[in-house]
Amino acid sequence: MARRVGIGGWVGIGEESTYGTAVASSKYFELAPGDETLQLDQEQLTAAHTVERAVDVADVVKGKRAVSGGLNMDLRFGGGWGVLLEHLAGNRFSTSGTSSPYTHSLAVGDSNAALNGKGLTLEIDRDGILGSSDKTWQYAGIRPTAVEFTVEDNAIMRASWTLMGKDAAYITATTPSYASDNWVKSPSDAASPTASFRFGTDSSETNYTCRRWSVKIEQPHAEIRSVQSATMEEPAIGDRIKVTGSAEVLFQGTSTAGDAFTTAYRAKTAKSLLLMLEGPTASDESILFDMGDVLITAASDPHASDTGALYQTIEFEAYSDGAANPLDITLVNGDSAIFS
Repeated sequence: MARRVGIGGWVGIGEESTYGTAVASSKYFELAPGDETLQLDQEQLTAAHTVERAVDVADVVKGKRAVSGGLNMDLRFGGGWGVLLEHLAGNRFSTSGTSSPYTHSLAVGDSNAALNGKGLTLEIDRDGILGSSDKTWQYAGIRPTAVEFTVEDNAIMRASWTLMGKDAAYITATTPSYASDNWVKSPSDAASPTASFRFGTDSSETNYTCRRWSVKIEQPHAEIRSVQSATMEEPAIGDRIKVTGSAEVLFQGTSTAGDAFTTAYRAKTAKSLLLMLEGPTASDESILFDMGDVLITAASDPHASDTGALYQTIEFEAYSDGAANPLDITLVNGDSAIFS
């Protein structure tokens, strides 16, 4: 019988109190085709002796196991996806407010000790056959190592996560329940939305017309392996956190602030960069990426390749100044906690 494969897929997330010990899903997210590529890799070892003329099947044994892959998602202002960001940064969001809306703030590049000993469990339903006896895939000991947030004109904001993990199993499917928060999107439905792209001197940034921007956060982790174990132990942070991004901004002309990106690029002058999207009621739902010390690492000279408007492609990297973090993220929504 033909199988309905691919339609109705979803991903569930649970937070492990002990790294690598799987837990049930408590938050769920819709999947689009190609949104996840998680995979358990089981290595094999072959004895090196040369007694037989051909390798005997009994000489092949299991080696180490590891999970790798990616997860992409359209973002809502709430729903719990921020827990992935916490486990990438190794730091918790702090939440303020006694009633909705709540403000959640995360210092990316701050202490990495808050989530030591913890991990994430991901549950994946890949064929979407409801009410069947089919199993779902469960991946334990998941640790995000990178994420890229992308905003395009006339599109929902996307997050693309790079993941590593400890082990996998089949489990009886849990029942998904999805969040109903508004989507993070361009255009905003707010009556007077805040400018999405602001660049310049801290606290007096200039608004720019921008048709695409992205922010990438990388926190490389190193596998920790014990001789006796087929699966890895809790991975350790393997390098410094890195925040980079790119944008396509409307070129304003060399006689105005529009040339600020080329000027900052050539001078290597640190500037402030604010990236924001808001929901229908701006005070109730928003996401802000605040980078106080940004260097422009590339700024293409605009070329009149056609008769349309001139856009300038820029790339940037956010740095710490020795006190402030390279990136602060503020998420405003109706959730009293990032993941509860």
